[in-house]
Amino acid sequence: MADRSPLRLTASELERLPYEERLEACWSFIDRVTARLESATRHSVEASDEAGLVTVRVSGAGTVEDVRLERPALHAGARELADAVVAAVRAARSQLTAEVTGALSGIQVDFDGWAESLPRATTQAAEVTEKLRQARERLADATFDSSSDNDEVRAVTDVNGELRGLRLAPLAVRQTDRHTLGELILGCVRRAQAEAEKALADQLGVLGVTTEPAGPDGSDAPGTPDGVAAG
Repeated sequence: MADRSPLRLTASELERLPYEERLEACWSFIDRVTARLESATRHSVEASDEAGLVTVRVSGAGTVEDVRLERPALHAGARELADAVVAAVRAARSQLTAEVTGALSGIQVDFDGWAESLPRATTQAAEVTEKLRQARERLADATFDSSSDNDEVRAVTDVNGELRGLRLAPLAVRQTDRHTLGELILGCVRRAQAEAEKALADQLGVLGVTTEPAGPDGSDAPGTPDGVAAG
């Protein structure tokens, strides 16, 4: 359960403090917000589709970590199974979103013209957030896909790493065992998410934001900026 206790930083509180204590209060607030968000996203979430055909595990960063085809999947058609995977991934990511929303619900920030009194990191974070919004807006209509070597599995995501579509060849569903097919699906989804992350990182670079490069397996969080380029 996400921590929903009040966490505030307001101008009225800051103006009563000497400058040095004001800075200390800001840094303390940033540390507490960071800790709360890390707590909300450090665990993985499992979810299944309504029919119980598929169970997926998604990391706190939104990356699909595991795709498990349950025994009833043996009797499902290719389209039905593909839709079940998409539904399970969306359900897991929705749970994560709810966790983060809950963690943020108790946070109140009201600088009210006091930006000049805050640490650079605070205003820098606002700059990164705005540029991240701009980058995602520019890529709002883009899709990123990955296919298995034999083209029997194809996954499509959006710039946020959300799984938008999955195609399974009927022959693959009939002739591939559950474990192998699950691994093929997982590999395609993670590569598509990695492509989305790379495109977002490139767009952020154009806007002056630097990011850590994605790992070869797409294990890092899609579109998580780590700093602002100088200048």
